[in-house]
Amino acid sequence: MNTLFHPIPSLYDTAFVLHEQGDPVQQYNQWIMEHAPPDVDPVAGLGWVWVLRERGEQHELDNAGRVAVLHHRADCEAMLFAAGQEIAQIPDHENHPEQIAAIMNPVMAAIQQLAAENVGLREGEWLFFLGDDEDPDEFVQFFIDLAESLRAGPLQLLNGQGDLPVVTAVKISGMLYPHPEHDNACIAVLFEDCWNQDHAREVFQALQHDHPAFAPIGVKCRLYSSLGIYDDNVWNVPICHFFPHDMD
Repeated sequence: MNTLFHPIPSLYDTAFVLHEQGDPVQQYNQWIMEHAPPDVDPVAGLGWVWVLRERGEQHELDNAGRVAVLHHRADCEAMLFAAGQEIAQIPDHENHPEQIAAIMNPVMAAIQQLAAENVGLREGEWLFFLGDDEDPDEFVQFFIDLAESLRAGPLQLLNGQGDLPVVTAVKISGMLYPHPEHDNACIAVLFEDCWNQDHAREVFQALQHDHPAFAPIGVKCRLYSSLGIYDDNVWNVPICHFFPHDMD
């Protein structure tokens, strides 16, 4: 699980790794019973429960490739920092979104190009959030169903063969404690090359057809979270670049 944005087992997050050569069914079943519903506490540094597959382009990166990813991420951080300083110079900038957009549009275009062109930066996720009027127990069961689908179901089949996308992981935030960056519980279905609309559509259609209990809100690039781009960010950047209506 030697990837940039995936968790390290037993550190911060809780994770189960599915190996492509065979699925440890009994071990997996015991693990999922112990960790769902997830009661991880993000304030204490334990923010997510993951089920992952060790597959895809990120796992093929050598050390030089991983260093290049870190350099690209540092470049993105520097661009956002400089943009934030420029925004801070705008008087009453919160009430002048058009001036913020004039600064951020070229910055985000450069970041998105870096993310789209470089292995290790272009993984994304379809996001689901638990609504205030929705059942938390049903949301947890939805995560369990998605995890089983990744282990031995429709999501497992999205493995990059032919023109298929590669689904790499599913994760859920803690249910007993609010996440520092969002009040509502969240589930994410991760896949490679999230700027490829055809791949985003394939994953969306699989979720719609096989897992319709909850509807995703959009696709977010994993790099954005690493850069601190969440809802209500200082740069006025939307967290998602694809939405369900884009999948028609």
